[in-house]
Order: sequence, then structure tokens, then C-alpha cells
Amino acid sequence: MTDPTMMEWVNQYRAVRGTYDSFAHRLSGLLSDLLRDEGVDIAQIEARAKDVDSFRGKVTRPGKNYIDPLNEVTDLAAVRLIAYYAEDVGKIGEIIRSEFEVDDANTVDKSETLDPDRFGYTSVHYIIWLGEGRASLREWRQFATLRAEVQVRTVLQHAWAAVNHKLDYKSATEAPREVRRQLFRLSALFELADEQFSRIRDASARIADKYESDLRGGNFDLPLNAVSLAAYFEAHPELDAFAQELKESGISVRGIQDIDDAEKADVRRRMLTYLESVNVKSISELHAYVNGAVRELFRRVNPDTWTPPNDVPLEEAITRGLILVIGVKRSVFDELYDPNSWENYEDATRKYGIRR
Repeated sequence: MTDPTMMEWVNQYRAVRGTYDSFAHRLSGLLSDLLRDEGVDIAQIEARAKDVDSFRGKVTRPGKNYIDPLNEVTDLAAVRLIAYYAEDVGKIGEIIRSEFEVDDANTVDKSETLDPDRFGYTSVHYIIWLGEGRASLREWRQFATLRAEVQVRTVLQHAWAAVNHKLDYKSATEAPREVRRQLFRLSALFELADEQFSRIRDASARIADKYESDLRGGNFDLPLNAVSLAAYFEAHPELDAFAQELKESGISVRGIQDIDDAEKADVRRRMLTYLESVNVKSISELHAYVNGAVRELFRRVNPDTWTPPNDVPLEEAITRGLILVIGVKRSVFDELYDPNSWENYEDATRKYGIRR
């Protein structure tokens, strides 16, 4: 390719780069929506159009002989999806194939092409374009002829790729012998860690299922942890009756279905922190308090002496009740709630004659 022709292509790309950038970011939003609809959580999503200098470097690289680089270079628009688990890489691939047209001739699974003497950089690079149905929509019509690269990798694969890029050792033969073995071992550890994270997730799911089964069967003899606490509030039928009882007494509480995951995690973290501080170590101990002293407390609530929590998740109302009937160190109370409300808490305990 002669310099004048190369400069013409560079100038043409400079003129349309904004369209590729818009395409990449629109794809990013669409993919985020598709993954959320399918229940696939991702750690991060990135979108970019190739910058002009990178385009120039690619089309002038030795050994390349582009005739029409704007059509031949497949990653002018690119999206990177970073998944938590190795299995999710495959799930994301299925979603991509169901929603877009995939250029299999240029799609690459790096794990399948990795030579034995190369370190463990792996990801899947899909080359896609819009399907006929989506490309015909007004909002996508301007991108109908464009292609994009969608990279899919795990968090650990992404970390390895970033560090390995910084080291700039593309293969074992490029690395000094003194560090070669360490790099191979580290590469293997990253792959093993990906496998172990998946196994831990599966084990956690199995434990959660067992806890829920035990609780539905009336077995409360479970160790207290985040998983058992979640199971207690999501699988114990008596708590629905307790929530209804509170509402009938004029205390408004919100059920599990009425709060999002972030708020749910926050109120349960506060409860777990508090229970650990008062040495409650099992679900049976928690249940004894909830079904006994806490329930009785709310039954005899007098708005003239204490304003109970209102319009809060059931777990939050129970935590406030536990703090009243068991007591709490000020340092823990300040960590969980507003330090300025400590006097109100002490006043409530005095009015209810609670001994701490």
C-alpha cells in the first residue's frame, strides 16, 4: 500500500470514527440489557472505537496487505464484556449468537489457539453485525453495514491479559529463563482460580438450597452466616405472618419482593454485624429471639414512648427490635446507624424497662 493511499484510508476512517464510536456504545447498552434480561451478571463492560493512530499502525503493519481496510479491519468498533465466572463466558456467547449475526471465519477462541509455549491469555473474540430485523429499525439503520468485535473474558483472564501486556512477553521463549517457570506457574494458577471460583459458587448454591430445605422442614439448627440468614428470611413461612402482624398493628414493613438486591444486602449485613457483636451464632438462637422477645416487643409498642421503625424492610425492623431487647455496644450502634441517634435508643430502652 503506498503512502498516499494509506493516508486516504486514514483520513476516511478519521471522518467516520464517530459513527463507529456510537455503534460501539450502542452495542454496549444493548448487550447490558440482553444480559440483564437473561440473568447474567457481569463485572464490567467497555466500549470503544479504534483510535486513528492504532488504525494507521494496523494497516501499515508488515505482512498486511489490505485492499479495503475500512471493510477488512473487523475491530474498528469493539465491546469488551468481563464476566465473573468461566461458565458465563459460554452463556454470553450463546446470547450473542442468538441476537446477532456472527462472522465465524473471523471469530476466535483464544483458549483453543493458545500454543503450549505461550502464556495463558484467553478470551473469545466474536465478530458480529446486526441481524436483518434489528438493522431495519430506525434507531439502528445507520449501523446496518458495520461490524464490531465483542471480546468476552473473565475477571481473572482480564487481569492476566493486563499484567502480561505490561510485561510484554508474548511467548515463553521471549521471557528470561529465570522468570519463565514463574510465569508458567502463575498462568496455571489463574486458570485454576477461575475453576475454583465456579466451584465455590456452585457449592454456595447447594448449601443455600439445603438451608432453605431445612428451614421449610422446621430445622433451625444452622450456623449463622450470610447464606443461612438469607435463607431464613426467604424460606421461613412464619415471617410472612409476622410481617402481616406488624402491619395490622400499624407498623409498615416491606417484604423481600419490595426491596432491591442492594438494599437487601445492606440490611442483612447490618443484622449479621449486630448478631456477631452479641454472640448469636445460630439461626435457632436468632429465631428464638424473633419469635419471642422481639415479637412481644412489637405487640406492646406504645407510640407515645417509642416510635417504631416504619416503612423499612422486615429485616431492618427486626434488627431494631433485637437491639432493644438484647442491647448493643455504642460502637456497634454507631457503625450501623447514625451516632446522633444513640440518645434516642437509650431513651427507648429506659421507657421499656429493658435490661442490658
